[in-house]
Amino acid sequence: MTYQQKLRRWQELEEESARVEVQPGIRETVVALQALGIHTVEASEGYPDKEPLFPYVKVAIPEYEQEAQRVEQADQEAKQARNLLSRFQRADEGKKAELQDRVPSREEVIHQARVTTEMRHTLLEKHLPIITQLFVHLTAFYQDRAISFDCALVVTTNGIGRVIVRSQGAILQADRTPEEQAHHFQAYQSEMKEFTAFLKQLYFSSSDQ
Repeated sequence: MTYQQKLRRWQELEEESARVEVQPGIRETVVALQALGIHTVEASEGYPDKEPLFPYVKVAIPEYEQEAQRVEQADQEAKQARNLLSRFQRADEGKKAELQDRVPSREEVIHQARVTTEMRHTLLEKHLPIITQLFVHLTAFYQDRAISFDCALVVTTNGIGRVIVRSQGAILQADRTPEEQAHHFQAYQSEMKEFTAFLKQLYFSSSDQ
């Protein structure tokens, strides 16, 4: 892409983010990630006095919602089967006769649990290229940057694939005083903006001038 092509792409992403009402304080972060090929699914600029008490961006593969829904459905079915078997094992003889026709075997319950675990693992594996790309960008960003461990941006997952970028200390915000929350919020917001500026510069730096 030439510089002009990249600029047009950036402007298109800005318009799209505004159209879907991405908050102004996190919009450029979303645009920068998407411009670099990282699909975003949710973002918040955060608030100094209410949840979420920190800015964050969630990224995922484009087909995440459909695949996560299948994983959650399989997980729910596995739990139902496990609970039904447990009820059957604790029931008296009369109740067992009532449940007999629909209770799964122990082998079926184990199989369903194994299938669900494999589905979760597969979905996480599909996100590894995104996680790797984020690690590369964050490593470059922090190569010559001195910042507190609390403020440093990290990559976490929600257990079924979706990847979250936020400051390390964000998990402590709920237990802080209002004054501490506001102080750390400002630091976290500043760090996210610095990372956004880095990503933007990275996006345009390789363009043909």
